Amino acid sequence: MNRRRFLKASAITAGALAIGGGAIYAITRDSDILHDHFQGTEKVLAARFGKRRASSLMKGIRQEYGALAPEMPYIGGEENMFTEWLTYGVYYLAVYRVLKAERHSVEEAGKVSLTHSRTWRIIRSGCFVSLEASNTTNSTWVN
Repeated sequence: MNRRRFLKASAITAGALAIGGGAIYAITRDSDILHDHFQGTEKVLAARFGKRRASSLMKGIRQEYGALAPEMPYIGGEENMFTEWLTYGVYYLAVYRVLKAERHSVEEAGKVSLTHSRTWRIIRSGCFVSLEASNTTNSTWVN
């Protein structure tokens, strides 16, 4: 994912947030919808930055997502198949904001999000995936 595509996706997600009105849905929907995302992102961050740093970043990501979620617009809940994807978009916006606040580049935030997205799709299908930290030759196995 290049910078232009990442910024465009972030802008679209931010625009969706500006529509507003999703606080009730954010509170009443399944709170565990992102459980796997939190775990997967933490593994990607640990592979890149180490476990201690990943834990700290994840705390910030959870807080940022918690602040953004009530602002998510209601687009039909379970009746709209895109509601889940809007939730993921808000999640990745939280990841970007936390990494940006920690002085990571847009490219680094994009790499973390892309690695997690690719890994999550494969894990969801029941396979195992190797995550390679970009600056090392070590790999971490996700289970």
